Formats: sequence, C-alpha cells, structure tokens
Amino acid sequence: MKRIFKTLLLLSMSLLSLHVYAGDMTAFVDPLYWHASEETASIWASTYTTSGNDEKYAVDNIHFDSNPGIRAGLRYSPDGHYWDTRLYFTHFSADDKLSYPADGQLIFPQFFSGFFGGNCFFVPGLPNCFFAADAKWKLTMNTIDLDASHEYKATKSLTIRPSIGVKAAAIDQDIDVNWNEEIFISKEDVKHDFTGIGPSFGIDVTWNFYKELNLASDLSGALLWGNWNVKDTYTRPALLDGLVPSSQISTHMDDNKLGVAMLDYFLGVEWLHESDYELALKLGYEMQYWQNQLRLTTFQQLPTHGDLTLQGVTCGISIKF
Repeated sequence: MKRIFKTLLLLSMSLLSLHVYAGDMTAFVDPLYWHASEETASIWASTYTTSGNDEKYAVDNIHFDSNPGIRAGLRYSPDGHYWDTRLYFTHFSADDKLSYPADGQLIFPQFFSGFFGGNCFFVPGLPNCFFAADAKWKLTMNTIDLDASHEYKATKSLTIRPSIGVKAAAIDQDIDVNWNEEIFISKEDVKHDFTGIGPSFGIDVTWNFYKELNLASDLSGALLWGNWNVKDTYTRPALLDGLVPSSQISTHMDDNKLGVAMLDYFLGVEWLHESDYELALKLGYEMQYWQNQLRLTTFQQLPTHGDLTLQGVTCGISIKF
C-alpha cells in the first residue's frame, strides 16, 4: 500500500509541475464524524440459554459508535481552461467492545478457528463452547485520491464540476476475543486487511440560492481491484501443569482478489466568501458505501461478504490563495 501511495504522490507532483507557472492553490480540511456499520455480517458469537422448557439462541453483532475522522488535501487550479488537479487523504477509525459475563449461558464462537477449537473435550473438530467472552473490534480506513476536474457554469447560479481520477484504499480490521471457560481463557486474533486501487469518477453540483450561501451536492464512485488477506488464529493455553498441551488453530485466506465498487455522497450547505482570497465553509451529511468489504471465514467454511457503510456529519474549511 505504501508503494501505491508513493506512486500517486509522484504522479500528482508531476501533474502540478505542468502548470506551475501560474494558477491558484486551495488547501482544505474536512473534520468528519461518522458512524461505521457492517451489520449483519459482523457476527462474532452466538449464545444458548434455557428457561424451563424454552430454549433460546441469539447472535450478536458489533455496533460501532460514531467516531471522528479527517480529510485534507490540496487543489491546484491553473490559469486558463485547464483542468484542476486535486490530491487528498482521508483517515477514519472506529472500535467497539462487547462482553458476555458468566450468566448461565453457553457461548459459541462464530469465527472458523474458534468454533473448531474443540475445548469441551480437547478434541479438535468439535464445536467450542464457553461461559463468558469479551471482544474488541477495530476498523481503520485510509484512502488517498488524485483527480482532475473542470468547472462549468450551467447557469448564473448553477455550477457543475465533473471529475476523473484514481483512488487507493487500505482498510484494516483487527478482532481480539477472550473466550472464558472458567478453568482457562482462550484467545482468538483475527486480522482482516484490504488494499485496493482503481479509477474514480464523480460530479459536484453547486447551486447559489442566496448571496454567499450555496447548496452543495457531491456524488462520486470508484471501481477498485482489491486484495484481501484474512488470518484467524485461535490459541488455547496448556492445562493441568502441561498434562493437556496447548493448541493453536489458524485459518488463512491469502491474496483473495476481487473487483469491488464504492460510492460516496455528500449533501450540505456551503458559505463562500470572496475577497483577496477565497474562504469556504461547509456542513452536511455524507455517506460512503463499500461493497463486499468484510470477508470473514465462519464455521460454515464460507466467507462472509458484508458491506461496509460509513455515514455521518462532514464539515470543512478551504482557503484559496
């Protein structure tokens, strides 16, 4: 992924150098406050409880809270009718913790290695069951975009800006689970890493409805060639002073390649002030949709194809000088 980022950076510097003799530069920063969701693909455990003659099975998903993020970059606008060049970076991270205290239920892992750990009779291949468990799930997304765009005045108050470019992305998910069997605690570590790169396209529409106030709508997408690496490792400690040896089960899904689509949409209000410099402030709603992002191997021996959705508040400030 570092190689991809370096390539895009060198390419952007080359494009900027083509028109370095004249033009304007715009710096922008967008604070983000988004909510991440992969439901209902983010199942990590199921529980079994009894009450009299009643039996109840339940599954639990990870429910992320809203978290802050950042997007920042530069836009170079050459004089004349050349297309603008923009380079920007986006970072977003979310994590959540869940736990099942010992409360008379049986807990079954949903990940492949944990489910077949065989702790009940210390025989690999038999389903695992526990009395308590706790999990931490962390998601980190980094993307870098390089695009070229051109502004067209459809009417006096309506501006349209189409764009085309390249998007690179790295989305890493780490899941750490402690499975508690009272006499021992097993650990399961799941690493889910995605990298991808591909062409991007978009269109921004701005409508000036009152003096310095604009209604801003941005729609963009990308088609990425993606690569997934997933590693699921379940470890049980030794028991009875070593009479029962420790065991480890690992499941790998390496270099799983697939084309994947992503979409991004923003709708909000922008305040634009022009004097010796141009200052813009914006506030609105944004949503990103990543198709087939979560690819965990479950005990059914089938990879989950769960979509990732990021949505929430996006605000921003930009200065043109």
